[in-house]
Amino acid sequence: MRENPKISKHKNIYLSLGSNIGDRYSNLREAVSRLKKSGALEICAVSPVYETEPLYNSDQKKFLNSVIESMTIGSPEDLLAVCMQIEREMGREALSEKNGPRIIDIDIVFFDDTVMQTENLTIPHESYSERKFVLVPLCDLAPGFTCPVSGDPVSEILVRCADNSLVHRYESVEAA
Repeated sequence: MRENPKISKHKNIYLSLGSNIGDRYSNLREAVSRLKKSGALEICAVSPVYETEPLYNSDQKKFLNSVIESMTIGSPEDLLAVCMQIEREMGREALSEKNGPRIIDIDIVFFDDTVMQTENLTIPHESYSERKFVLVPLCDLAPGFTCPVSGDPVSEILVRCADNSLVHRYESVEAA
């Protein structure tokens, strides 16, 4: 990504990644690699990987989840388009079952202090505060990051989270 001093970068962008089909770990590595190569964002940090129970549809395999901290000069909509393109390229079907098995899922959790809701995108992600599989790796990277809606640090949101599903550290993921 070329730097333009007249264009400000959006910092504190957090993406949640998940996979429970095929080689889940390789799927996360591939997604991180594709995000890096896209030129749409600069990856600052990648959380450890966690193995997690499926939260809404228990009749499926466990997920591997991770969170990425990044920066971009693009808009939230630009980033969403990149994430969706990577999901499609990796084999995710557009009409897949809601909360069902997936090769890769990439969600925008936070985009700086942006608060928005459109037909295709809600920021902060509408369910992040109910999901330990997002909050635990997010707290590895930025426990003091403050939600622009509630004003609470994500570490406090995790403490209050009612999600009782198991979230176990798996290992770190780096791009290929």
